[in-house]
Amino acid sequence: MSEKTSTRMGLPRTPSYHEVAAWNGFRVDEIDGAGVGRAEGMFVDQVTGEPAWLLVKLSRFGGVIPVPAHDCAGVIGYVWVAHEKDVIKTAPTVDPGHPLNREQELAICEHYAIEIDQGRASQVRGREAGAITSQAPATEASEGS
Repeated sequence: MSEKTSTRMGLPRTPSYHEVAAWNGFRVDEIDGAGVGRAEGMFVDQVTGEPAWLLVKLSRFGGVIPVPAHDCAGVIGYVWVAHEKDVIKTAPTVDPGHPLNREQELAICEHYAIEIDQGRASQVRGREAGAITSQAPATEASEGS
């Protein structure tokens, strides 16, 4: 299903690059409203430059995990994520300074129960094995250097 189709059907659209960028530092709450961490950047699609994953720092000493950008909605100071706390906290950790390849993204999609023919999984499954599929935007990646 395309983004245009999902929006017409009343389903949420993927937030824009500028929306997700504005969430840096916001508290991230899970589906029931409990806090799970803070927004700490994003990974964008290698081809389109559109947000693919919101990066969430779980705690002061916790890891950074990706959450599907399509499953997020932001308001002033908060980002709400349409997943339960246990699902978010057990997601694979990522290094914001290193891109994700096709296989890593498909494993993350599987963790969030994203079917291979839907959402992010459908966007990356046809790409070459081992191909870089998402990474921090150039401005974020260069800030960490």
